[in-house]
Amino acid sequence: MKSRSRQDKRKTDFPPAPAAKASGDKNSSSNGWGLPCFSRSFDTTTLLATGADVEIEANAQERTALADLDDLVGINRLIGRFHITKHSNGLVNVRGHVQAEVTQICVISLDPFDATIEAEVDVNFAEEGSTSAHVPAPHGTSHGPSHDSGEDQERDPPDLMMNGAIDLGALAAEFLALSLDPYPRKEGARFEEIISETPAAPSPFAILGKITKK
Repeated sequence: MKSRSRQDKRKTDFPPAPAAKASGDKNSSSNGWGLPCFSRSFDTTTLLATGADVEIEANAQERTALADLDDLVGINRLIGRFHITKHSNGLVNVRGHVQAEVTQICVISLDPFDATIEAEVDVNFAEEGSTSAHVPAPHGTSHGPSHDSGEDQERDPPDLMMNGAIDLGALAAEFLALSLDPYPRKEGARFEEIISETPAAPSPFAILGKITKK
């Protein structure tokens, strides 16, 4: 069975994103997903050979905006921890973990409930217009399964960056949105069978039986 790629989920689960704003605008989304309400730009041009570890966290205003965007009651916490490295072919890899504490509405009971959202991140980036933008993902990344994984998953192309900048905030917001259950259910919630208290009407055959006995 072929699993859906991240690009497929973007196309089918979410509406098209607005175009990213011009480079230099602090609210622009460098990963092309267009989530300006949470932006943390990272400059890869000074990235060392050993890579860099980066941790980001959304503030209260950003969490409120993201909760509205994702149709959530609220987001109590959103943290992204990433390790960023540069490959010899020019691709920049961002690997890490996104964790969020959110409040959702149960589709069964309509009660609000708290949930923890976890998402693993493994995304490659390439400079817009560069030859590396068309380079396949290195072996073992999320853009291509390892040979022994047994999965038939299509490889996603690299995300684009401008002037070496990656918006880690937009990336974290995207993975949060992609990881949300579209039909959240509170633990223990279930549909109760509705039994009508109105007595069932007697069947015509039962009425006929009573008449013939008279």
